[in-house]
Amino acid sequence: MSSNVVRSRAPVSAELIARGKALTESACTSCHGLSTVTAAGRNEDSWKYTVNEMIGLGAPLNDEEASAVVAYLTQAAPPK
Repeated sequence: MSSNVVRSRAPVSAELIARGKALTESACTSCHGLSTVTAAGRNEDSWKYTVNEMIGLGAPLNDEEASAVVAYLTQAAPPK
């Protein structure tokens, strides 16, 4: 018997997605185009990693803002 458990995420609000989109457009596009990083898409964990890497390179996002960006990117650019 398989012990894999599928866990569903809590629904993400439209307000959080809108905030994440605005933050992505302001914080991320100051250095590169969005199509550069969204073309292949990523899952939530991969987006978290990518956003944390960008913060390490100077993206001006606090934890709350980073979470909003991850929520937006997870919805807008899922894995292809």
